[in-house]
Amino acid sequence: MKTLAFVLVGLLMAGTFVSAQPIFDYVNRPDASYGWEKTDETVLAGGGSVTHLKMTSQVWRDITWTHRMQVVTPPGMQYPETALLVITGGTVNANELSQIATIAGLISAPIAVLGDIPNQPLFDGLQEDALIAFTFQNCLDTGDTTWPLLFPMTKAAVRAMDAVEQYTQRDWDTPVDSFVVTGASKRGWTTWFTGVVAPERIKGIAPMVYDNLNLAAQMRHQVATWGDYSAMIHDYTELDLPDLITTDEGSWLTSMVDPYTYRARAVMPKLSIMGTNDPYWPLDAASQYSADMPSPNYLLYVPNSGHGLDDFMRAIMGQAGFFAACTGRADMPDLQWTYEHGRHLRLHVTSDLQPVQVLQWTASAPTRDFRSAEWSSIELQPVRGGYLARMQYPTEGYRAIFVEANYDIEGRHMPLSTGVTIVGPRD
Repeated sequence: MKTLAFVLVGLLMAGTFVSAQPIFDYVNRPDASYGWEKTDETVLAGGGSVTHLKMTSQVWRDITWTHRMQVVTPPGMQYPETALLVITGGTVNANELSQIATIAGLISAPIAVLGDIPNQPLFDGLQEDALIAFTFQNCLDTGDTTWPLLFPMTKAAVRAMDAVEQYTQRDWDTPVDSFVVTGASKRGWTTWFTGVVAPERIKGIAPMVYDNLNLAAQMRHQVATWGDYSAMIHDYTELDLPDLITTDEGSWLTSMVDPYTYRARAVMPKLSIMGTNDPYWPLDAASQYSADMPSPNYLLYVPNSGHGLDDFMRAIMGQAGFFAACTGRADMPDLQWTYEHGRHLRLHVTSDLQPVQVLQWTASAPTRDFRSAEWSSIELQPVRGGYLARMQYPTEGYRAIFVEANYDIEGRHMPLSTGVTIVGPRD
């Protein structure tokens, strides 16, 4: 079944095509189906407004993709030129729209919400990871590089930016001309791709709970950490895709669907937001890619939170400060850290900007599996121009540590994190 694709893989591996251009070809290919229309506009209770758009992004595999969009503006908006593009899986309800309006007020800028990424269900009811895995399998079976679902998902995000720019050029005195992009999980995956495909008009990206760049290394890391793949990716394991992508044959697919392949293009500021207890990824998954990403590159761990980012306000405050920095309204801190192994594990932290609060977060687990771990914090005080976190090595099991620095950005706390390290008993 995979024979044709494997022959093609061999041919591609023999040349230079493994630089993986198909996503750029697909996203940039003209599609006459693209269009948008304004369907409604309402004034929000707290002031500001929400404009509803209906967009057609493309025809993919004879399926017309349509999307519900909202453009939310806060009262007294001061910074209309850059919008926060939020990529979602469905559409927003009234409560979520109210929360988005609050965030728009925090950043005093427009928020564009793109829904229906991806269009689903498709192909006899498939949704989310099952749908993505199905398209990966079809790509391998046929050699057709338009199959991966991330391609139309990314194209829809790019067309959403087109629609927002065109709508605001028509109806606003000062139109939107740039974006900070965010989304969670599969939409976080899409956020990475949107940044590398259209870097010229993106001032920053803030992918949430997609801690999975460098796919082949991540799959090996899951097995090394847990002894098996996460149960959360069963849609892929049922098709043997994680095993396949760690092989030479599977590297063809991996090179196309892994944002890590295109990391040299991700030159904009990047804020990766993760939950410490996310069952999808090992706690230290960022160790497989973060050092290889071009600067500026920032981390934010949300403690005691899973894939749904239970402490969502921490993520919102991080995004609000990040947006202000990306749009030139505030300086982004340069948070640096080093680890020193001695009688205790020592984490040295420095910052060019003075934090208003610094927290040391630690957790323990019987194995390297921290998905059920409870995190606790202590506040650190400045020591010789920086901060020093200490942690005893466990006598058994494992312990993990990171430091969170909170900064005053436009009168609000913005948290940033160091990387996480995990240690076992000291030899």
